[in-house]
Amino acid sequence: MASDRRKGVAAVVLAGGRGERLGGRSKALLPLGPGGMPLVRATVELLETVASPVLVSARDTAELAFLGRTLVIDRETGLGPLAGIASALEASPEERCLVVACDMPFLSRALLEHLIELSRDHDEALSVVPETSQGLHPLHAVWKRSLLPEVRARLARRALALHELIEAVPSLRVAEDELRRYDPALVSLENVNTPADLERATERRRRLDQGGEA
Repeated sequence: MASDRRKGVAAVVLAGGRGERLGGRSKALLPLGPGGMPLVRATVELLETVASPVLVSARDTAELAFLGRTLVIDRETGLGPLAGIASALEASPEERCLVVACDMPFLSRALLEHLIELSRDHDEALSVVPETSQGLHPLHAVWKRSLLPEVRARLARRALALHELIEAVPSLRVAEDELRRYDPALVSLENVNTPADLERATERRRRLDQGGEA
C-alpha cells in the first residue's frame, strides 16, 4: 500500500526517445544507474519512493518489458515531449502526475518531493516547473490531469512547444535559489543528450559508486 506521502500523485518516466545524438542508443538502457543498473530501472525505483503508481512511457513495449511495470504508448509518434505528457496524463490514475525524462541519471528524491509538496500547496497551479538560468525544465515537473483538454487541443493544432503551454496556463515556476536548497549543484536537472554528456555522467556515476560525491 502506498504511504501517505505517495498518495494522490502518480509518476511517469518518458522513455520513448531515440537518442539520435547518441548514435541511436536507447537512453533508457544506458548503464548509468547505481552499480551499472539500466538508467530507466534506476529512475523507476527512485520514483516509486515518492509516487504511486509509476508508469513508463515507451515506444517499444518489448524493449522495456523487463521492468515489469505498466507501459504507456503514445497515441501519435513524432510529436515530441508534449505527446508523451499527454499519454502520461491520460494514463495517470491521479490528478497530479510527476513527469520525468529517462535521461536524468542523478535525480534528487528531496527535490522531487519538494515539487510534489508545492503542487499540493498551490492547488491552482496546473504545472509546477523548475526554472534555472538555462530555462524551464518541463520534463522534471508535476503536471495535473486537468490540463488534458488544453494539451490535446495543442497537439491537434501542432502547437508543441512546452514553454508556450506553461505560459498559457496557471503554472508555478520554481526559482533556481529554491531548487538549490534541495540539490545544491543542480545535478538532478542534467540530462544525457550527447556523447560528451554521456562521458561526464559515466565518470560522475563511477565516483558515486565508489563512495565519492557528485
